[in-house]
Amino acid sequence: MSFDYAVDPLCYYHCPKVDLTKRTQNVYYKVAQTAMANADAEILVLGSSRGETTPPHWIQGMTGKKTVNLSQSGGDLLYKMSVLNVSLDAGSKVKKVIWLADYLDLVPSFTDIKMKLTPSLQAHIKDITQKNPIQNWGLILETLINHNTFEAAIEQLNDKTSPLFLEQGMGANIDYARCEAMDFQSEIPQGDLKKNIQSSYRIFSPHVQRPQSPEYWELFKKQVQHLKEKNIELVLLIAPFHPKFNEKLAAEYPETKEYQKHWIADLESLAAPGVQVLNFFDGVPGDDFGSGYWNDGVHLTCKSVMRMLGPQLNSP
Repeated sequence: MSFDYAVDPLCYYHCPKVDLTKRTQNVYYKVAQTAMANADAEILVLGSSRGETTPPHWIQGMTGKKTVNLSQSGGDLLYKMSVLNVSLDAGSKVKKVIWLADYLDLVPSFTDIKMKLTPSLQAHIKDITQKNPIQNWGLILETLINHNTFEAAIEQLNDKTSPLFLEQGMGANIDYARCEAMDFQSEIPQGDLKKNIQSSYRIFSPHVQRPQSPEYWELFKKQVQHLKEKNIELVLLIAPFHPKFNEKLAAEYPETKEYQKHWIADLESLAAPGVQVLNFFDGVPGDDFGSGYWNDGVHLTCKSVMRMLGPQLNSP
């Protein structure tokens, strides 16, 4: 227990602020470091794992503006708010935020423990939440005897050479020219896509079937207003699920169709000067539902993301 506390590999105890020199095994803290290190970025991409295939260098080439992709697997509303505000609080020059809207953003059960228990990340959303709605000292104490914390501590002590964080975030190493090719295929063999859809359904359907939190919706609206007040353009991108994923979800949990419909209507109600809603929930242009467009039932390839965002980036 004292070993885990002393090493603090996940920044639960000894990381009161985001420090660019800090080595940690907390992936969300690492993204916050990326955000702080790129205060000169003018475009930020915010997403969960569904946003990780968005190439920041492609957006940068399209717009001429430095772009950083702050997407991270498991990232929900509180995560996106926090890393965005890390950037803003660091004096960021951001002019546009591309927010990959996800139904799971507003499902509190999807909030990862690494977001719940990291004080330096929670600190950047307190002005919006007015309180810490998920503080749980029982969880904090539990981490001291958790085997995962111990393993992370050992890994941290052995990790002396890897980069502290990704310089331009997720997707920076994607060959976006290849993604644009007509014959592009992901690294997922076509024959494995069906298995991947089934696997992703088992992982995500327990969360997608749940209703969203009204409290989280109000927090999201406050964040949107915060961006408006700073004259930062917001693009809300609503991406689809694979049709096979949606078909099974609707058959097993028919109420989810109304949940999704209501969520999309709420997002579209936010459209206003400075807030654009791109609704592709019914599908990506040109999608053949194969491995050129999909990695599994919820994760789109770089080609899909570029098909959805391209026209918006090309517009004046």
